Amino acid sequence: MRHSDFAETDAFAPAYDETVAKYGWTSPEVLFGLLEEYLTSGDRLLDLGIGTGLSAVPFRRKGVDIFGIDASGGMLAECEKKAVAVELKQHDIRTSPIPYHDSRFEHVIASGVFHLICDLAGIIAEAARLLNHGGFFAFTIEEARAQGSPSHLALGGNVEEVRNKNTGIRSYRHGRAFVEDLLRGEGFGLIRVVDFNGFEKTPWADERPFLAFLARKTE
Repeated sequence: MRHSDFAETDAFAPAYDETVAKYGWTSPEVLFGLLEEYLTSGDRLLDLGIGTGLSAVPFRRKGVDIFGIDASGGMLAECEKKAVAVELKQHDIRTSPIPYHDSRFEHVIASGVFHLICDLAGIIAEAARLLNHGGFFAFTIEEARAQGSPSHLALGGNVEEVRNKNTGIRSYRHGRAFVEDLLRGEGFGLIRVVDFNGFEKTPWADERPFLAFLARKTE
């Protein structure tokens, strides 16, 4: 994937924070709430799809060192203005390997990213590689609802491809059991899964069921 393929995202970057605040996007606070008790000042955290750094800010306030990956140069430029990260790299997280060495981090997060990606297997494998033993992986997905959903099913029925009728944005809903199987297959122990309302201030909030996962690398 060429960086130029993200021109639309680059253009949207300056308005991102204001837009998601308008829609009541709750993923950043949900992920921080899951991980907060496991944080220690000086821990290293990799934010996959860091965007403008919105989800990284509360972790930085706790003294965590933030490293960020994003395919959009525009998003990274906005993130850099916040001075939230020790290091930012432009890279499409769908492309392996992610440019860090094995066992580099105590935490890996992905906030509001995986519902834009069809196949999560490679990314979950990369998270396992990048975490040290005992490290934590926190991320959000949209949950697949096979019944009553006008969708195209892919990957053996474990993913629904949908297009939001209000925004026209294409997204992917992943089956909870399938994601849990991927985690176990990469040596993660599941700690907690929580339902949350991703967009509190929109008329379509109930149509987009989100889940947040917290898992720990145990193998």
